[in-house]
Amino acid sequence: TGNSAGFTLNQFLPVLKITIIGGQIKNANLDSINYFVGETQKAKMTLPAGITVTTSNTASIYFPVPQTNSQDEAFSLIIYYTEPSPEFEHNPYKTQTTTYNLGAHMNEVVNFDAVISLFTCLAAGTRITMADGTTKKVEDIQEGDLVRTFDHEAGKFSSAPICLAWKGNHQESPLCLTFASGKTLSIVGTHDLLLENTRKYVRINEDNVTNYVGKRFYNAETGNWDALVSYKKGEPVDYYCPYTKGHINCIAEGMLTLPDDVDYLVNIYELDENLKADANQLAADIAKYGLFDVVKEWPELTRYHQLIEDLGSRYYYISIGKGLIPESYLEVDRDYWKNF
Repeated sequence: TGNSAGFTLNQFLPVLKITIIGGQIKNANLDSINYFVGETQKAKMTLPAGITVTTSNTASIYFPVPQTNSQDEAFSLIIYYTEPSPEFEHNPYKTQTTTYNLGAHMNEVVNFDAVISLFTCLAAGTRITMADGTTKKVEDIQEGDLVRTFDHEAGKFSSAPICLAWKGNHQESPLCLTFASGKTLSIVGTHDLLLENTRKYVRINEDNVTNYVGKRFYNAETGNWDALVSYKKGEPVDYYCPYTKGHINCIAEGMLTLPDDVDYLVNIYELDENLKADANQLAADIAKYGLFDVVKEWPELTRYHQLIEDLGSRYYYISIGKGLIPESYLEVDRDYWKNF
């Protein structure tokens, strides 16, 4: 009707008609739509209860675009949704951020398709390096397990417990990445690898993988940079995502990897040839921007204070100061944890 969230179509133009597609999601209750222009969140629409998509139906929502001065304004959307499941308690999920253009549609409804089945994960069967040097399948990793990580502040390999073992409850087709060493890493949705050129973690997914063929990434097993030589889509599999306390990264099929939804807290580092963060630069950044105190800033999230700290939240302000995330992301993330 165009009035489900209290708006009528003639109040704002342009209007996005967002058709939300379940993809392989079995059952998703839509929570909110967040609209960004560049790094700035311009609007948030909290959706009324009962808007649901499944594998066999879609939902269409009319979203009034905030005041704009450009007929070709680039925007991105993050759609939050929950997927009720007795098997998986961590909610809500959020879609990946993709940028689109309004184009010359200032006086009409713009059709927009959003697929909500992308995640930051590793395919079942992926071998994770444990603290003792053995490997274990990612599906067998549990919270508390000690795994091998890289401590960028110390510039050396270390070990850390798994603080969050994320598990999906349906199957997705992985992107299988093959490297010059012969290693193959299968990711689902988007996942980060450490790129040689910039010594930053970069997001790899089906949309951008061609840009990284021939580029070299850090192989933690050999200690060398390893070129991506080819990729292909695999058959649908279960998927998982382990997060390590403090360092967040882990070693998957020999490659140093990082979940993409927290890379902005690690990419604050200026890494040298030994992958060690510049301690003077980090100290200067802390002095300039300060450290985020989740206990003070988000007191209502007592249940999750430790986990949020384990995932690097102390560097939120530095990440914002360096332009890696917009300041408005703090409220988006706060809402996320409120419903976790």
